[in-house]
Amino acid sequence: MMSWTPEEFNAGVTWQWRDKCRYYATWAFAKACRANCFYCFLRGHKGESRPWTDEQAVVAWRNTYEQLGPCSLLLAGMEPTLELPLLGEVLKYHYGNLQTNMMFDVEELPKHCPPDRVDLHPTFHPHVWNMDIEPVLEKLRWLKAEGYHIELLASVGAPPYLRFWDE
Repeated sequence: MMSWTPEEFNAGVTWQWRDKCRYYATWAFAKACRANCFYCFLRGHKGESRPWTDEQAVVAWRNTYEQLGPCSLLLAGMEPTLELPLLGEVLKYHYGNLQTNMMFDVEELPKHCPPDRVDLHPTFHPHVWNMDIEPVLEKLRWLKAEGYHIELLASVGAPPYLRFWDE
């Protein structure tokens, strides 16, 4: 038996969307990533096809919106920012928390996903940035100036990196 009903507060919905969303979903849809992380089980995975098209996904999320209202979505997968046009279409109906490795062109994000529809959950991948966090912080400063909410910056917890956390 389900212990939560739609009339109750849903703990999965993050605080910024609680007045708008009753439902929460994780959508791991991204099909590619450029980081090629040595610790990732999807290393080298380069965009294999999905069992649905982008158009089918947008219709499904629009139908969900029409039936249930806007949802709070954790947007994940390999690297969701490689699919900004799809994200933008889905976020016309829903709100999102976007996980990203920050390898994307940040100036493209506002063209598809407005700051009032998405929060960023960036992760610092040390090998991608040659152990230098400053380029990531620079991108985050730009996004904050554009109105994006970034509550935290996580670091990859791969065992070889743990010894550097105090630096």
